[in-house]
Amino acid sequence: MLNVGPLIFLSCNNPLMPLTPPISSLWSLMHSLKPSGLIWAGDAVYGDSLSFSNFPFSRPQRIPATPTKMRSYYDLLLSSPHYPIPGSYATGTLDDHDSGRNNAGNQWEGRFWAGEMFKSFLRESNAKAGTDLGGEGGGPEPPVGGEGRKGVYSVTVFDMSNGEHYSEDTSKPTPTFPSLPDTASNRTIAVFSLDCRTFKTEWYDGFDFTGSKGLEGDFLGPQQWSWISEMLPQSTATFNVIVNGLQVLPLHRVPNGNLAEDWSKFPLARSRLLSLLLNSGKPFLLVSGDVHMAQLMSVTCTSSTSSPTTPPITVSEVTTSGVTHSWGNFFSPSPKSRQSRYYPYMRAVSSTFMHLAHTAMPWKDIERGPEGGGRMYSLDYNFMVMDFDEGGGNVYVDIMGPGGKVMGRNYEVGGEREVGEGEWTCEPIHGKAGMGELAVGYFVCISFMIVSGFGPLVLGAYIAWSILQRTLRAAKGLLEKKVKTS
Repeated sequence: MLNVGPLIFLSCNNPLMPLTPPISSLWSLMHSLKPSGLIWAGDAVYGDSLSFSNFPFSRPQRIPATPTKMRSYYDLLLSSPHYPIPGSYATGTLDDHDSGRNNAGNQWEGRFWAGEMFKSFLRESNAKAGTDLGGEGGGPEPPVGGEGRKGVYSVTVFDMSNGEHYSEDTSKPTPTFPSLPDTASNRTIAVFSLDCRTFKTEWYDGFDFTGSKGLEGDFLGPQQWSWISEMLPQSTATFNVIVNGLQVLPLHRVPNGNLAEDWSKFPLARSRLLSLLLNSGKPFLLVSGDVHMAQLMSVTCTSSTSSPTTPPITVSEVTTSGVTHSWGNFFSPSPKSRQSRYYPYMRAVSSTFMHLAHTAMPWKDIERGPEGGGRMYSLDYNFMVMDFDEGGGNVYVDIMGPGGKVMGRNYEVGGEREVGEGEWTCEPIHGKAGMGELAVGYFVCISFMIVSGFGPLVLGAYIAWSILQRTLRAAKGLLEKKVKTS
């Protein structure tokens, strides 16, 4: 039986983490909402690992996943009492860790078997959840996750009034948007899941402060670009959601794709995606994962074909990450880190650093709360809820933590805009960041990293030196006293 509830978006889930509160509380909250759909924004499992066997004599080594190990992690998740959610249709896409290698791209030799394994995972999720109920006309359920093609990209339409879902039939010779029945309501959401891993250009080496190194970089590859270009104009849904693993809107995070991944590192690909979405004339929202925190972001965009008096269009993105680990609870996905005697300190440093970064860095794409509120982000475990409001004129988005709603906002559905052909230029909603602001922000964050990293060593050395000094003074006093008495 299908649920008639909201859509849930989630990412960054390591099934090796103990299912104890607050992680189990988060899953219990998901179940209580009885969602119609469960959409993965990447990293459903962590197939690769980090080895410290030769540390500190050499850098920690990234060990890619093997098919056997990856399959065991999916089996572990599917055997969990919390997953899948009965009556909830699972779809979505993968990111680097369920692709099998950290920061994976098109040179990762395991990308295709990892993609097929993810599709199998979705199919098994729906079989267990009881949502594999047959496709259009009562036939077999269309292939999930874009099965039958290379890469994990697809579109699924959810009718929020009755919980029905309509998936793309990839057996058709050309990309064809799911056919909605005449009985479909005006509360439909099309979820376009994009694969930013299988065809991604590998990251360049080093830092790029000018944005010139990644000009030729791409995320989607020719076939996927062709697919989304043909599919978007066909959408008959009330609202479109574009979900992928990496953040699209942010600028000025870390100018090194191997340290912090996002679409801004390949600026031409980012501009192409935003122009494609804006020229479609359809209302849409971007959704991403990856960064182990939740953020609400917006930019304002103007078209090269617009008149000077035409108001800019606001484009928004919601990031939801992660289910089992977050910056507020230590960002590492490793269960072993929770067993370390230093975990309380690492957790405090992790949380403090990211709060400090949100204060010091000019991340002007992050929205602010009502009535002069602070930046809209959360460092706790989280997932995202989406549905129409009672009137149907807005889509609401809530970020949920273990204790309930953390933050949220509404996005106007509105009518369709005019279809365009121009190039769009987008700027953060709170304006451009100045070089001085960036310099100060980086200085503050790097200084904190140095102090927090070496601080315990300095403190330990100081305490040891103090104890040694006191011991020597005490020994000297005893010796002098012994000499006097003799």
